[in-house]
Amino acid sequence: MKEQLEIHLNKKKILSNLPGALIFVILGIWIIGLAINAKNQILIQAIFFIVGLTSILFFGLISIVLLTKIVTSKAGMIINDEGLVDNTSGVSSGFIAWHDIKKINFSLSGSHTFLVIILKNPDKYIEREANF
Repeated sequence: MKEQLEIHLNKKKILSNLPGALIFVILGIWIIGLAINAKNQILIQAIFFIVGLTSILFFGLISIVLLTKIVTSKAGMIINDEGLVDNTSGVSSGFIAWHDIKKINFSLSGSHTFLVIILKNPDKYIEREANF
């Protein structure tokens, strides 16, 4: 029998993180504006420009991932007889077979609880990742 448990993402929690990411994108734009308006200070201009651009790119990517998770109806994690499917983040590992799992732990960080999956051969999952 192929039963499965679907654990859906908490869209309210994801939505609460989106304004913070967008604020950092706006701050990055503001910092680039400061860099452009700085006069006779090439080093300061370069540092501000790099910091602003990094903020825009990083938090812009996070905003896109958060928006994607809010819009999609895919379950965050699916657990069945063969293993589990991880769709919880932008760098999700996909399907993990039970025979590849060495140990499962929980980790606490502040008020957050993390599920930690220790694999027998993590390189196998790293190699199949297509993203950079």
